[in-house]
Amino acid sequence: MLVKMSSVLKGSKEKNKNLRFDLQLALLITIGILIAFALGAIEHKVSSDTSSSEHPVAQTTGKILPLDVSGVLNGDYSSVVGTWKSESGASITFDTAGQVTYKTKKGKTSKGQIYNARLLDGRLEAQFQIKGGDVVSIFLVPTGTASKYENQTYRSDAVLVNSKTSDDKHPFYR
Repeated sequence: MLVKMSSVLKGSKEKNKNLRFDLQLALLITIGILIAFALGAIEHKVSSDTSSSEHPVAQTTGKILPLDVSGVLNGDYSSVVGTWKSESGASITFDTAGQVTYKTKKGKTSKGQIYNARLLDGRLEAQFQIKGGDVVSIFLVPTGTASKYENQTYRSDAVLVNSKTSDDKHPFYR
């Protein structure tokens, strides 16, 4: 009987050893999984923080940035991003890459890329080419800029469009 008990105890010790090993292994696997999830969450947060910095503040916070003609001249379109509308019903939309979508009051839509930008009398003059080869001139006018061409001082940021339509008589505002 003593021999039997001894072998039962030995078997029991072996089982306990195996059980402890299994528990330790399970614990290590669980910890590994938790670490993997934590690292994934950190990576996701870092990548979403990084990608949000690529978008202008105007898009991510809903705030309208003051028009920065120097920034636009240097390729930073964040201060013009969004849709600007005229009282005639026309609209002009800028994206972060300088793409322009121009919609006349009659609903005709043209798209193009800003190019040939230069500063002129406190405002930015640029062009974009639309389908069919026509070139549209646009002027980005910051608040407080006096314009000898329109004989007025703008009380808020404005976009002027010089095209073959009557839309050029109506400034675009946000």
